[in-house]
Amino acid sequence: MVEDLIVIIKTTNIFKILPIFFMIVFTSSIDIDSNCPGRLNQVFLKSAPFANSSAGKITEIPNVATLEICVEKCCNKVEEDCNVAFFFNKTCYHVQCHTNQACLPLKRNNITVDLAMMLVRPVADSTDSWMVSLRKFRYQQLLEHQSMTSSQRKLFEDDASNYGPYEDQELFEQKVKNMFRLGSNYPGELQYNDLEADESQRILETGMRNECEIRGINRCTEFEVCRRIREEAGRGFCECLPGYHRGLNNRCVKNERILENAIADRLTMQGVLDNADSVFLNNNADDESNEQLPNDKKKLLTVSVAPKEVKLPENEVALSAFVIPDEKTSGDKYTYLWTLISQPKPNGNGTMTDQSKDTVRLTNLSEGNYQFKCQVTGTFYYGEGLGNVTVLPANRINKAPQVMITPSFQTVKLPNHRGILDGSGSTDDGQIESYTWEIISAPIGYQSTKLDTNMLHSSMLQLDNLDLPGNYTFKLTVTDSEQKSNSTTATIEVEKEIDYPPNANAGNDIIIYYPQTNVTLNGNMSTDDHEITAWEWTKDSSTDQSKPVDMTLTRTPYLQLSNLEVGVYTFLLKVMDVKNQSSTSKVRVFVKPALTNEPNAVTGNNQTIILPQTWAMLNGTESTDDVKIERFQWKQVSGPSESLIVNSSLPFANATNLKVGNYVFQLTVFDNLNNNASALTNVTVKQEQNAPPVANAGGDQTITLPVSVVILNGSRSSDDLEITKWAWERDGTSLAMGTIIGNSSNEPVLMVNYICQIKKLNLTLNFLSKLTNVVPGRYVFKLTVSDAQGLSSSDTVSIFVNPDPLALNLVELTLTMEANSLMQSELDYLLQKVNLLLGDDIKVTVRDLKIDQKTGKLIAIFYATKGKSIIMPATDVEHILKEKFLRDYPILGSSVLEIRTSICQNNCSGHGACNSQTRVCMCDSFWLPDLWYFIGVEEPNCNWSILYVAVGVVLIFIIISGICFGITYFCRRRSVKKPRSRRPVQKYALLDTQEEESLNHFSKNSLQTFSEESDTESDILFETRSRNGILKANGDTNKSNGKYSMTRLGRRIKT
Repeated sequence: MVEDLIVIIKTTNIFKILPIFFMIVFTSSIDIDSNCPGRLNQVFLKSAPFANSSAGKITEIPNVATLEICVEKCCNKVEEDCNVAFFFNKTCYHVQCHTNQACLPLKRNNITVDLAMMLVRPVADSTDSWMVSLRKFRYQQLLEHQSMTSSQRKLFEDDASNYGPYEDQELFEQKVKNMFRLGSNYPGELQYNDLEADESQRILETGMRNECEIRGINRCTEFEVCRRIREEAGRGFCECLPGYHRGLNNRCVKNERILENAIADRLTMQGVLDNADSVFLNNNADDESNEQLPNDKKKLLTVSVAPKEVKLPENEVALSAFVIPDEKTSGDKYTYLWTLISQPKPNGNGTMTDQSKDTVRLTNLSEGNYQFKCQVTGTFYYGEGLGNVTVLPANRINKAPQVMITPSFQTVKLPNHRGILDGSGSTDDGQIESYTWEIISAPIGYQSTKLDTNMLHSSMLQLDNLDLPGNYTFKLTVTDSEQKSNSTTATIEVEKEIDYPPNANAGNDIIIYYPQTNVTLNGNMSTDDHEITAWEWTKDSSTDQSKPVDMTLTRTPYLQLSNLEVGVYTFLLKVMDVKNQSSTSKVRVFVKPALTNEPNAVTGNNQTIILPQTWAMLNGTESTDDVKIERFQWKQVSGPSESLIVNSSLPFANATNLKVGNYVFQLTVFDNLNNNASALTNVTVKQEQNAPPVANAGGDQTITLPVSVVILNGSRSSDDLEITKWAWERDGTSLAMGTIIGNSSNEPVLMVNYICQIKKLNLTLNFLSKLTNVVPGRYVFKLTVSDAQGLSSSDTVSIFVNPDPLALNLVELTLTMEANSLMQSELDYLLQKVNLLLGDDIKVTVRDLKIDQKTGKLIAIFYATKGKSIIMPATDVEHILKEKFLRDYPILGSSVLEIRTSICQNNCSGHGACNSQTRVCMCDSFWLPDLWYFIGVEEPNCNWSILYVAVGVVLIFIIISGICFGITYFCRRRSVKKPRSRRPVQKYALLDTQEEESLNHFSKNSLQTFSEESDTESDILFETRSRNGILKANGDTNKSNGKYSMTRLGRRIKT
C-alpha cells in the first residue's frame, strides 16, 4: 500500500499580470522503487504535460483503474519507454518524453473530468532531476515576466540560488515544499486513508516549516524543536521554542521581532501574493543595528503605484504609493521622493507638488503619457516603484469644414477661355467626405452642360469653355464624414478681347558698295497681337523717284532689290492685321561707290615646334580692311609632307600632321568687293631625340580549314613620330606554299593566299578549288617597321593551319551545267532530289561551289548530317547515292555527271596511293590491280603482287601443258587399240610333228630371250608363219618350198 500526501499550491498573482502556477505536491513515505530511482513523489492535479501532444510519444495503457497502478506499470517498463504517467478520464497514459521541460506539469483549469499526473523518471540524456527541472522552469517563468522591477527580479534570482541544486534530494524536496502554500487533498482516483488526511491538515495548520524526523536526523535550527504531527507519527515539523517566533528569514527570533509566515512574507515582499495571511505583533524594539545602511544592503520594499488616466479638459491627478510592508508592519519610518522620468513634451508646463509624501499631486498636464518614479527609503528598507499617468484628448466636437477656393477671384482675357478653381485647401477637424461644385451665375448663353460630371465632385474644377465675356460665380460645398457641410463661392471675370494694331518693322538701314547692286530687305520683325495678314513694300514717294530699281516679292516679308545705282533709296513697309489695322515702317539703302583700298593680311611671327607636338596654330586675326574682311583662306605653300589644316576659312586655323622640317603657310583675305591680300608664315618642326619604332605583328593565330580570309595585322606597331616603311617576309621555318597578295608585303596588313595557284584573294585557304593543294602546318612571317630616320624593329607571328575536320565527310557532285547558267532555284531543286535519295532523316548542307578547271563544269561540294549532329562519312554517302542513282536514275536525270568524295579515300589495298584527280591507284613496285578492276567490277586497287602473278602464270602454263599432253596421249592410246580393216580370210592347217617341234623350240628360245631383255618398246618380237609352217622372226624370209610354204599363218607381237 503506497502512502501518498497531497499538497495544493495556493493561487498566487504577481502584480495581477504574472501567469498562475498550480502545483499539487504530495509526499510519499514509502521507499522509491529500484526501477524508478528518479521518481518525484508528487501528484499534480488537473495537470498535463507542458508541450501537450508534442511532449513525446503518448501510449494508452488499458485495464488500469488507478494512478497508483499506472505509475507502477510505468516503473516496470524499460527506462527509455516511459518517463511520465498521467490519469485522464479514468484512463492511464504513459509518455516517452523528448525533454524534461516538455513533460513538466501545466495546470488545466478548464478540465472538469479527473486529471492527474506524476513524474516517474527523467529523460535518459538529461542530467537534471525532476525537482531541478521544476525549479528552473518556475524561476524562468517568474524572471521572464516583464512587469517585475529590477529589485524584484534580483530577489527571485537570489531565492533561486538558495534552492539548489542539491545533492541531497530529500533536503531539496523539503526546501521546495517550504516555498509553496499547502492545499487540500487530491479527490481523484487515488484513495487516501485518514492518516494522510490528518497529516495534510496538520501541514496546512503548521504552515511552512522545516520537516524533521523524531528518531532520525534533526534538521531543526537554533531555538527550534521537532514536534510530531501525531503521537504515533515518526515525522514532524520544526517549531520555535516558547518566547520565540519565526522571523522574516525563517529563523526563530525573540518575540521582540514581528512574527510572520516566512514564505508568505517573502512572497508578499516580492509582490507575488496579493493577500498574505500574516500575524502582526507590536514592534517595540529591534535587535538589529540602528545604523543607517546603504540602499543596496537594506531590505527590499515592494512599492506599487496604481496607474491613472484622465481626459482633457481635466488636467489634474494624484498618484499614491503603496508599500509592502507598510510602516506599521515593518516598524520603520519611510520617506518618499517622486521624480519625473518621461513626459509627452520636452518642455511641458506640468506642475508636481508634495514630492516628499506618499501621494503626489500633478497639475497642468497635457495630452500624452507621463512616467514617474517613487523612491521609498527607511532605516532598514528601501524600494522603488513606477507610476504612469495617461492624459487622453478631450472629446471632439464636430465643426463644420473650412472651405477655401484658390483663387477666390480671377480675371480671364479672351481669347484665353480656361480657368481653374482649386478647393483642395479646404480643411476639417475630421475627414472630408465629398466636394460639390455649382454654378451660381453665368453670362446668358453659357452652356453649363459641357462641364464634366466627375469634375463637379472633385476638389479641383477645371473650366475650358469660358467663351463668353462676363462674370461667372461658382459655389463649392464641402461635406465631412458626419455629414456636416459648409460652402463658399469664387468668381471668374472674363474680359473681352482687345485687338491692338500691328507694329511694322522694316529692319535696319543697309550700306552696300558698288559694284554690288543687289540686296534683300527683311520685314519679318513686324509683330501683331494676333496675326499679320498683309505685307506691302513700296518706294517712298518723298525721295527721288527717278532712281531706277527692280523690286520683287513686294507682298511678302522679304523684298528683293536689284539693279541699284549709287545713291540713297527709301522703302516703305506697310503691314495689316485681321481687322485691317495697319502700321508702316521705313528703311534706307545706301549704295556707295566702289572702294579702292585693298585689305591687309597679317599672319604674325614665325613658329618653331618640337616633336612630339605635330600641330601649330595659325593666327590671322590681325588682318585689317577699311570696311570689313569677308573671307579668310589658309593653304600650305611648301613643306616636307602634306599637312591637314583645320578651320582653313577662319582667322584661327590649326595645321596638323606636321613632320620634321620647315612648312610655309599662306593666308589670303578678301573684302566685300573681293579684293584680296596674302601673307606668309613659317612653321619649323624639330625633333630633339628619335626613338626606334616598336614592331607588333599581332598575336599568333590558329585557323582550321577551310577559311576564307586570314589577315596579319601590324597596325599596332608604334613610333614616337611615324612609321614610314613596313616589310613582311616569310621566315625560313615557314611552309613555302602561300602567296603574298599584291603589295601587301609593304603595308601594315599582310594578305596571304594559301593555294598553289596564284590568285589575288585575301589570305584564302581556298582548298575547295583544289583540296589536295592545301597543306596544313605552320606559317611564320616577320614584320620589320622603320621610321623616317632609318631606325627599325621586327616582330614574328605564327599561323597554325589545322586540317579541315570535315574533309573526309565532303562529297562532290559534278553537274552538267556550267557556272554561268546555274540558278539558285535549280541548285535548291537538285539538293532536294539528293535529300530524297539519301532519306528523310538526312540533311544535305552545301559547303562550296567550284568550277572544274578542265571541263568548266560546276561542282557542288556538300556533306550530309544524320539526325541532329551526326555527320555521315563521305564514302557512305557516295555509296548510297551511286547505288540509288543507278536504280532511280530518273530522279537526278542527266543533271549529274559524277559522284565522288572530295578527297580520295581509297587506300589502294595498302600498296599504293590514290590520284586525287583521276582517282586511279598508283601502285607500288611489284604490285598491280586485280583482274576484276580491269573488267570494271571493282574499284581501283593494288591487290595483286607481280611475283605471285608470274608464279601463277607459270603454274597455269604447266597445268595447261599437262592437260594437253594427257589429252594427246589418251587419244593415241585410243588409236592403237582400234581394230584394223578386215583382211581376207586366211586358211589354217595342222602342223606336223617336225613343225611342232621346230615351233616349240622357237618359242622357248624366244621367251628366254625376251625375259633377258629390257621391257622397252624395242623389245618387240614379230613372228611370222609361212604357209609351210616355217617361222620367220624379225623379218626373216622363209625360203623353204614345203607343202605349205605358201600358207600365211599371221603375226605375233609381244612387249
